[in-house]
Amino acid sequence: MWRIKIFAFFKNNRAPAKAGDSFSHFFSPNHMLHSNIMSQIRNFAKRFENTAIVACLLVPLWTCVASVPIEAQEVEIETPTRLAFFLDCNFCDETFIRQEMPYLDHVRDREVADIHVLVTREDTGSGGEAWTIDIFGLGAFEGQDLSGGYNIPADVTEAEERNGFLRTLEVSLVPYLMQTPIRDRLSVDIAPSELDAVEQTQITEDPWNHWTFEIYADGSADFESQQQSFDTRYGVYASHVTEKWKLQLRPFFNYNYDQFERDQGTITSTAQRNGFTSYAIRSISPH
Repeated sequence: MWRIKIFAFFKNNRAPAKAGDSFSHFFSPNHMLHSNIMSQIRNFAKRFENTAIVACLLVPLWTCVASVPIEAQEVEIETPTRLAFFLDCNFCDETFIRQEMPYLDHVRDREVADIHVLVTREDTGSGGEAWTIDIFGLGAFEGQDLSGGYNIPADVTEAEERNGFLRTLEVSLVPYLMQTPIRDRLSVDIAPSELDAVEQTQITEDPWNHWTFEIYADGSADFESQQQSFDTRYGVYASHVTEKWKLQLRPFFNYNYDQFERDQGTITSTAQRNGFTSYAIRSISPH
């Protein structure tokens, strides 16, 4: 407890009283004025002392309140189990996106979304388009913003454009999905590049050197008392296909035998037809 005392000094020009002096001066006007002043000073000191006591009690209390960390006073935002997804794009196929991404909560109000995806586009010099994908984190994802792109060549179909954007969008959302229970359902599937495909083709050995062979044979027979016939045909297909050449070789053989019994005697007829066909095609370009 603080205690404040006020001392007042007054100058008295009178000489000190001597022994035997009269006490009548205590009842003089000057003495009464002095008593009144001292009474007011005591009352003021008492009020000031009470105020100081209250101030002494409030100062430690305020110090305790002010010492509480600001972080402890903030309300913690819980990470959602499913992402509330707001797509801001006036040229995207939203129906297709909803069908292909059922693991998201597709909302129409940005205020209730966890992520806001803004998609813009501009034409390129080659006749295609360049799309920009800006993702803004909201709520529990506040401050987690990302930006990416999607380039569309001029010769792609509408389906290819739509599927390509879907793949790019799904990859862009992975950092956010990893913060939800959906992360346990994610998997990685990386398609091989053209270079990997070429290297794999070079590693694979073909002992036939791209040649394929097919042998065929067919026949029929008819035996009666007055007539007998037999037909057969057989041949080979040989083909050779590479990036530059397409070859085919086909030798074939036919044989027919007929025998008839007539009054004049037996008539026999045989016929053979053999041949060979082929073609060779040279590719001008790789496609």
